Amino acid sequence: MEFPKRFVYEAANTWPCILFFGAIHGNEPSGTLALQKLQQQLNQGELTLIKGELHLVPIANPQAYQEKKTFIDANLNRIFCPSLSPRSYEQHLANKLCSFVDKCDVFVDLHSLQAEWQDFLYQDYATPACATLAKSSGVDSVINWWPQLYETIDSYDTLQYAHSKGKACVLYEAWQHDDPQSVDRAYHLIRNILHHYGLILYEQCTPPSNKQTIVMTDIIFKKEEWHFVQPRKQFDVLRKGEAIAVYDSWETLYAPKDCIMIMPSEKTPLGTDRYYLGKKW
Repeated sequence: MEFPKRFVYEAANTWPCILFFGAIHGNEPSGTLALQKLQQQLNQGELTLIKGELHLVPIANPQAYQEKKTFIDANLNRIFCPSLSPRSYEQHLANKLCSFVDKCDVFVDLHSLQAEWQDFLYQDYATPACATLAKSSGVDSVINWWPQLYETIDSYDTLQYAHSKGKACVLYEAWQHDDPQSVDRAYHLIRNILHHYGLILYEQCTPPSNKQTIVMTDIIFKKEEWHFVQPRKQFDVLRKGEAIAVYDSWETLYAPKDCIMIMPSEKTPLGTDRYYLGKKW
């Protein structure tokens, strides 16, 4: 069984400790490639750690990454909590990865999208520390209320665990999985955050800001095969009663209210969460 590797860089003053994960989902390589670029620059002396500790886990789900799959046995970002009797591959990974989160002060989980359009952050918790972290990223769009959507569902994600341990935490969704711009944007976000916390200087740093906040209101699960009525992009605006998708049984899904489409995708297993609806805050 292959476990994730953590790479640690330390300065004389070891506060804060910032942890980055890449490839929690094995088919999302942008975070991995961005972290490996940063590693190379640190190892070759092109970048210097001024203060703090930097912990990098470029490939959090090694086997899924090798096979270019979202997961092997279970979605790691739905079972992310310690298990006394781990059975699945991802449960074993979660035990190891949770121990990494325990040791940090700031946690950033790097992902990418299937849907077209812009990148964004999940800031699931409205603490001052999480808000500061979100703004330091320089990302324009921030989405809230993931925990409220999942509070009645048996689901445990990376931010939920990090928050339970008192960490400042966000999850970043870059552009589409295999788009080179996803790597560039993930790298830019990493450097922005490290600059803000004083670990590594970055001349191209984006000023701290979040221009748009979206609150998640609905989660739609894929109960049978379907197709969208028309191609959908991230943050598409929907009007109440507008047709969204059609199941193979010919049942049509309609927008229940004026809303915004979040993370639309047809390529997911049955029974999984497949798109979300939200509104501007």
